[in-house]
Formats: sequence, C-alpha cells, structure tokens
Amino acid sequence: MYPKIRPDLSDEEFALFGDFIERNSGLHFGEERRDALRIALVSRMSALELTEYREYYERLTWGPDREAEFRRLLDILTVNETWFFRDRAQFEALRSHVLPEIARHKRDTRTIRIWSAGCSTGEEPYSIAMVVRDVLPDLGRWKVEILGTDVSERALRDARRGVYRPRSLKELEERYRRRYFEERGGLFHVSEEIKGMVRFEYFNLIFEPYPLSKMKGWDIIFCRNVTIYFKLRSTKRVIHNFYLSLDDLGYLFVGYSENLRFLTDKFRPVWLGDAWAYRKREVVEPRMAERPKPKPPLQDAGESPDELICLAEGHADAGRHGEALRLCEEALKKDPTYADAHFLKGLIYKAMGETGRASEEFRRVLLLRPDVLARMYLGDIYREGGLLGPAAREYEMALREFEEHRPRDLGRFGDGYPPELVYRICQEKLKGVRRAMAGRNA
Repeated sequence: MYPKIRPDLSDEEFALFGDFIERNSGLHFGEERRDALRIALVSRMSALELTEYREYYERLTWGPDREAEFRRLLDILTVNETWFFRDRAQFEALRSHVLPEIARHKRDTRTIRIWSAGCSTGEEPYSIAMVVRDVLPDLGRWKVEILGTDVSERALRDARRGVYRPRSLKELEERYRRRYFEERGGLFHVSEEIKGMVRFEYFNLIFEPYPLSKMKGWDIIFCRNVTIYFKLRSTKRVIHNFYLSLDDLGYLFVGYSENLRFLTDKFRPVWLGDAWAYRKREVVEPRMAERPKPKPPLQDAGESPDELICLAEGHADAGRHGEALRLCEEALKKDPTYADAHFLKGLIYKAMGETGRASEEFRRVLLLRPDVLARMYLGDIYREGGLLGPAAREYEMALREFEEHRPRDLGRFGDGYPPELVYRICQEKLKGVRRAMAGRNA
C-alpha cells in the first residue's frame, strides 16, 4: 500500500524544491513545469514511503544518502528525448570542417579529445564516434577520447548498454545501420567497435570548479539543448567553464535555439557549411567572425532611437541587461513604432530566461513588420515550453515569409547569418517539432 501523499504542491514547497534543484543541477522549474516537478517528487516519496514534502526535502538536504537520492530524483526530472545524428547539419560540419582541421593541427601528437556534455542515452557521442571513423581511416594510429557525461544515472546506464529502439535510428543513414548495428528482437545493438570508442561518466555541469586535470584541453565540446532548461545565471557559468575547458583552437557546438549572444563575449560564431559552431573570440579569423557594428561611446546617450538601440546593444553585449532595457524604453518613447527596440528587448528577455516577456516583445515586432527571425524565436520559445502546435505554426509562417519576401539579409539582428542557412535551419526545426507531435500522438 502506497502512503497517502497530498497531491498539490504549495507555493512555498514549489519554491523550496525549485531553488534546491536549480542550485544543485542548474535545472530551472518555472510554473509551466510545476506538474512535472510534483510528479517526480511523489514518485520518489512513494518509493521511500514518505508522506510529507518537507520530510523528503530534509532527506535530500541532510540524509546520509542525500547525493544518491538527488541523482534518483534527477533521473525522473531530466528529459532524455534524442536520436542518432540529431541536427544532421552539425555532424556534417564535424565531418567536413572541424575534424579534418583538428587532425591537421594535431598531426604531431595524434590526440583528439571530444566531450559530449549532457549526452543523455548516448546517441550523440556514438554518432560522433561514427563520424570519427569516417574521417580518420587510420584510427589505430590516433588516440581519440570521446567522453559522454550526464546527470541522469539511468540515462548513462542505457548509454553504456547501447541498445536502442527503432525510434532512435529514424535519421540514421543505412550504411551506418548496416555497419555499426545488429538487430535482435526488434532492438538495435551498437557494435562493440563503436561502444569501445566512447566512455560515459556522471558529471554535473553546474558544480564548480571543473577538475582541470580531466576537463581541460577538449578539442570539441558538444552541449546541445541542455542549457535551455537553465536560468541565465547558470547558463553563463556553464558557458564560461566551457571556455576554460576548450582548447584554444577548439570548437563548441550548441543547440540551434541556444544563441550565445548577450551571454558571453568570449565566443564568436563561425559558419561551417549549413551549420555553425563557436570558437574562442581571440582565435576566430576576421573573415569568419561575427562583425560587431560600430557603436557610439557608452557615455553618449544620443538622441535618435537608432543611436539609443546601438547603445543598448553595447550594454547587452556586456551583460548590463537592465541598462540595455532602459535604453530600449527610451527609444520607444521617441518612436513607439520602432520595431528594432522591441526585437532587442525580446532577445534580452530570452537571454535572461524570461520567455513570457520575450514572446510578448517578438509578437509586438510582428505587429509592426514582417520578420522571419521574430517568427523563429517565437517558435523556439513555444517549442522549449512544450507547446508544439504553436511552435509548428510559427516555423511554418517564418518559412512562408522567407518564400514571399526572399530577404537578401536578416537585418540588424541577423548577425550576418546567410538567409539561405536560416531558412534550412527553420525547416529542420519544423521537421523536429512535427516528429515530436507525431510521437506524442503515437
């Protein structure tokens, strides 16, 4: 008989557990994820035969098994939806650009280190291993380290087993399926050759400092669709630690909706075919770097809305979000129809994790002008919040506006992104949302 647990979570209890989880894992639970937190708590309390939320909180904070119990809770709270070669363009960039370049740099030492941070059930690091096999036919002469880390012990156990349902192979090329998988009883087993290339470990990205003996000098770091569950403060800490952990000539891959703008000035994007990655700012070649627009001196407030927005961008780039928002408001007082001010406010709120305010600003942009980037950002916000239908609608409308207007560039906030690339990225996002919707209905 399960103990009777009060089904509702009070505001005080919600804040108590939410703060604890964020402090110890980086995961943020806003109001929209309240039910997910409550279900996870009830699941663990039932297993422990506890009836009071406070009692379980004390177990998490003071109990002799508090660390192990917190990991069990994270097993339930973390999202492990992924598949092989997710966001294929990034793996093509890895194959065609990144690995060949790093192999040239490392031809003397013949060592390559790749970290898949937030690896979930292992599809990402195993995909990386397959690409490494493609690029380095003389692999036996190289020392290649591929590390997959996660905070979910359950996900790591599944990753080490290397056994997957057909759903995980939905975007896998047939040549990889034939070469690296064996089907048994409707399940697909990763070959020992690929399993032997990857090591899995528990690692909490929010804990500091990272042990430099293990977590320094990575040539490539993948951390995709992980920090979307973090608040701004935690995301900034993680990105800074990646900067310290990455080799000076290394590459950082993040998810398509995880733009580092306004989060750090230490990285700059580089374009790699149909995808992008980030490199340390000081080593990015001028022709590949995001070229900052000249800005007026920060002490000169200017008079026109455009001057005010230039100033606001400077403050936002430096992390002074409050001052940047104030200048946006000043610009809107001078011209209430100035869409760039609303767009910049949307970007800042999104970087701060205030998605409700960000979506409101992007919608105001769309009332003033057609804007494919505002549509895409709205789609990202809806998708990250689990609102797949609205997300699909925004991506569809963004694609339609691309096709109708055929923009030559994406304007002030396009960061130099080629419009054709953004169009393809939007297509991939729409495909991903439609797959997720089909999975929900299956």
